[in-house]
Amino acid sequence: MGKGALRATAAATICGLCLAAAAPAQGPVYETFKLRFDTRDTGVRAGVILRLKQRDTPAGEQPPPIRRSDFTLPRGTEFDTRAVRRCRATNAQLQQQGLAACPKRSRLGVGEADAFLGQAGQVTLPVMAFNIRRGVLLTLTSGDTVVRTLRARIRGTHIVVDLPRLDLGDGFEAAVTRFELTIPKRGTTRRPWLSTPDTCPRSGSWRTKYVATYDEPIGTQVSRDRSRCAG
Repeated sequence: MGKGALRATAAATICGLCLAAAAPAQGPVYETFKLRFDTRDTGVRAGVILRLKQRDTPAGEQPPPIRRSDFTLPRGTEFDTRAVRRCRATNAQLQQQGLAACPKRSRLGVGEADAFLGQAGQVTLPVMAFNIRRGVLLTLTSGDTVVRTLRARIRGTHIVVDLPRLDLGDGFEAAVTRFELTIPKRGTTRRPWLSTPDTCPRSGSWRTKYVATYDEPIGTQVSRDRSRCAG
């Protein structure tokens, strides 16, 4: 091969690498994102409804496991975790005692999740949310056994939860592909666990945002929703 042909081949290879490096990240992962208050009134005690669903992955393939979820509620939203009794149980206590490790009065809400478990495929598990100091404890259960615990941290109007890697063998790891949770109004009118902003924008909606972090090539996924308000 002549020098000219070698230069052409090298240039083509370099261009191919450049195009690969510049390739866009994978498309949207979520087909459903819903995060809304259960009231349109401003400055009042409220509950919240969360619905998340990833796009389906072909049977037998590994769904993309999420590493971090960051939910942003509208500016002016307020949390007070002192308004409801707290659960102080450790993860070890939850595994040993089940949901009984947390006081009943610390329960915030319920839901369900679809989890990918490798060769076992997808399973649907009940979800229970408990109030903890500066956050929310989420448990996924199978019968009376707590199979996974997640601790979401409340930082202002943000709710952030990290999902540690959980290897299943055979090259698979656990992945939550659908998550639904409803937290009704908790606390009291004078001291609510969650309260809506004091004002309603001209648009008539409060904006909510969800930032999900995955490994590359998916990277960061951003989804948005609106919660109607009046006043």
